[in-house]
Amino acid sequence: MLKIDINLLFTVINLLILYVLLRKFLFKPLQQMLAKRRQAVADDFDRAKTAREAAQDLKAQYETSMENAKAESAKIMAEARAKAEAMAADKMAEAQREADALMAKARRQLAEERAQTEREVRDAIADLAMQAARKALESGDVPTEADYGEVR
Repeated sequence: MLKIDINLLFTVINLLILYVLLRKFLFKPLQQMLAKRRQAVADDFDRAKTAREAAQDLKAQYETSMENAKAESAKIMAEARAKAEAMAADKMAEAQREADALMAKARRQLAEERAQTEREVRDAIADLAMQAARKALESGDVPTEADYGEVR
């Protein structure tokens, strides 16, 4: 038969008390601390995931805004180029109009000068003819019809 000794009984009771005390003061706080640590690590992973997603969203927004900015700058450059070409065409047309006006004015002045010169030459010829006629009348060398032949 099995003989239970009082020492064995105290040892069992001591072990049970030690187990209860260890469980209450060591295992439970240790498990709570491990649970808190697991939760903190999980929270850190969740925050990191959220931060990564936010960074990806910001990157996508940045890329979109950069593409929009490039498109806008290309549009502005095209508009500026078109304006510059239009201004150049306007300036060329204006310069052509001015050149045409100057040419027309020069032609008018030339025509006026030519007409004036023709008038002066006619007047000079008329004066010379008058002087020649006067001298001929004064000297008596007036040609008669006989000198010219019959005029009809």
